[in-house]
Amino acid sequence: IKRASKSVFKLLKTNMNIRVGDEVATKKGNVLIEFADSSTIRLEENSNLVFNKLSHFGKTGMVDTRLRLKRGSLSTEVTPLVKGSRYEIT
Repeated sequence: IKRASKSVFKLLKTNMNIRVGDEVATKKGNVLIEFADSSTIRLEENSNLVFNKLSHFGKTGMVDTRLRLKRGSLSTEVTPLVKGSRYEIT
């Protein structure tokens, strides 16, 4: 993981929080990322993913998740969204 305010990647650890602006990269192997709403992303080998926006709006259930896949591939399982929510990968 490379934190938004840093220029060097560090080892991503189990249960580590990911914040807006962070980038997760894989070389060999893959990583499973679970969101607060139980949606998941499996980032495959040789991939880079940037977390552009991560918002959860209180008790409404609305979420705004925007990610940018810079390189590689991923698979995802998204919890059904409520009206007004967004889940976007570019």
